[in-house]
Amino acid sequence: MPLTPPVPRVAEPVHRNGYSAAMPKAPSDEHNGSGKVGIDPALAYEDAVSELEAIVEEIESGDIGLEQSIRRYERGAALLRHCRAILDQAEQRITELDASTLNNGDDA
Repeated sequence: MPLTPPVPRVAEPVHRNGYSAAMPKAPSDEHNGSGKVGIDPALAYEDAVSELEAIVEEIESGDIGLEQSIRRYERGAALLRHCRAILDQAEQRITELDASTLNNGDDA
């Protein structure tokens, strides 16, 4: 009877959600009712950028599995939208300040 080589097994994540016991699920990864990752509106731009940079490094390292990479990517996309919204608001404020300054200069 010929011997067949053993079938290699693919390692499964420790938990169904892909997080290991050593890396608890962060509350920031929670999805809101719309299916999107929720971002605290009070999160500062600089903090969001720092977290986004950390996510990129984490994904690029290859040290996390596919499912966790996808969740981190979703978080990164939400952070990017948050940062863009903050920048859009800053641009609007600058535009309003410029318009105000120009209008006040005409009165002099």
